Amino acid sequence: MHNTPAAASPKPFDLTSTAFLIVAFLTGIAGALQTPTLSLFLTNEVHARPAMVGFFFTGSAIIGIFVSQFLAGRADRTGDRK
Repeated sequence: MHNTPAAASPKPFDLTSTAFLIVAFLTGIAGALQTPTLSLFLTNEVHARPAMVGFFFTGSAIIGIFVSQFLAGRADRTGDRK
């Protein structure tokens, strides 16, 4: 006989994982739609110079990196909550 790992049986429907994937997808779509229109809004309505728009997006990306690292470290220290 073959000594193989357990057969891949279909897992039951997990509502939490599905909801997370849907929310993550919609958040990504919202970000993809918001970014180009925000740069147009900043230049046309706020009359920000192109360099300031670049600084804004650069600052947002850098802050996002630091916030992600902080939250990841905090989640690692907290451990599994199940």
